[in-house]
Amino acid sequence: MSYREFKTIGAVLKEFQVCYSEANFVETLAFAISNYLQEDLDLIMREDGSR
Repeated sequence: MSYREFKTIGAVLKEFQVCYSEANFVETLAFAISNYLQEDLDLIMREDGSR
């Protein structure tokens, strides 16, 4: 079948019985940073945050 025969994603899903799922595999990790790094980041965000 040509892709032109399908007008919507729903039509494709119905024709090919596609199952779609997603998951978040990236976990957040809390960590401590030095005061120097925090101050540097704050400065960058204040001075160069417009980019």
